[in-house]
Amino acid sequence: MPTRQTPGTYVERTGTRAIAPAPTGITAFVGHTLEGPINQVVAVKSFLEYSQNFGGLAASSELSYAVLQFFRNGGEKALIVRVPELETGLPGLSMVAGSSSSYPMGLGCLEAEDGFDLLCVPDATRPRIPNGPVSEFKIERMAELWRTATDLARRKRALVLIDAPVEAATTTDLKAFAAALPRESGAFAAAYAPWIEIDDPLEEGQRRKCAPGGTIAGLYARFDKAHGVWKAPAGTGAGLNSVKNLTRRFIDSDQEILNPLGINLLREFPRHGLVAWGGRTLALSDEWKYVPVRRLGNFIERSLQQGLQWAAFEPNAAPLWLRVRQSSEEFLHGLFQRGAFAANRPQDAYFVKCDASTMTQADIDQGSCLIEIGFAPTKPAEFVILRVSLKTPPPNA
Repeated sequence: MPTRQTPGTYVERTGTRAIAPAPTGITAFVGHTLEGPINQVVAVKSFLEYSQNFGGLAASSELSYAVLQFFRNGGEKALIVRVPELETGLPGLSMVAGSSSSYPMGLGCLEAEDGFDLLCVPDATRPRIPNGPVSEFKIERMAELWRTATDLARRKRALVLIDAPVEAATTTDLKAFAAALPRESGAFAAAYAPWIEIDDPLEEGQRRKCAPGGTIAGLYARFDKAHGVWKAPAGTGAGLNSVKNLTRRFIDSDQEILNPLGINLLREFPRHGLVAWGGRTLALSDEWKYVPVRRLGNFIERSLQQGLQWAAFEPNAAPLWLRVRQSSEEFLHGLFQRGAFAANRPQDAYFVKCDASTMTQADIDQGSCLIEIGFAPTKPAEFVILRVSLKTPPPNA
């Protein structure tokens, strides 16, 4: 132990194993591409790399434009799964229909992949004709896919970014869209509207309508790097890069209706331009209704799961439990110091339990080491209330 010359409290590391933060902002894209390997997960770190593997932009591929916008808005790594254009045209629906022979298709390819925390299926809402006004698939088929995707996201501790249909241009349309959204695993999904317009690289001088999910995924990645997953990717600082216009302009009265339904609107404001103006999941409960709260929970779970793998096959007894607690507490304390939790003291911000109170003798006999973790997340200040009082002069003043 080093000699201390100044009175005070010092922190010294013991033999704990540091838990590395799980990567975030990595987005899996599933859908139609111009070319490339089918039903395989391919990682790309730029749109150039995407083009080399999958042929670049294609008018019939919403996925290609979503990936382009992902990298333009701050994304750094994407996982691409190309699916064949079969009768349904939708990736993964054969899984829902119970066709085991085609189980590895589309979303099923991600079952063995743990390297993503966002999921987009842009072709689910693609227009019947490129840049057209009507979606190719009916809302019932979209909903079927969204249920499959959110269930996958729940298992993988990820978040699905759901695009509203291209034709959802009014508050009434979006209320119908909200009614079709999956709520069972709603905490693992967030819905965005309306569609965006970008300059189309394939049609010089023309604009292209695009699903917003790829742009939003890039925004998430940008915010993760700058602020952390506990910061809502929304507000006046959440600018939409390379977006020229929105297909529909919503106002405060629209948002008053749609916000409680979990529809996150893209808006335009003077001096701030086009921004994401919503940060809710599809969860109906207060506990997980905010995107940054759910993503922080996902991030902590994924980080601890990966960082505590060394504990497998260790003797399941008090010395192991102590080391697990120490490693977990050190990781959570690092998040506390970065402002991830809504508390001023560590003891109010988080707790870790791993002892005889979290597992029975039967659990121990079966080799189960059970850890209980709690944390106090920060929540977005959606409604900033300004109380203004006017002091009038007294009579005869």
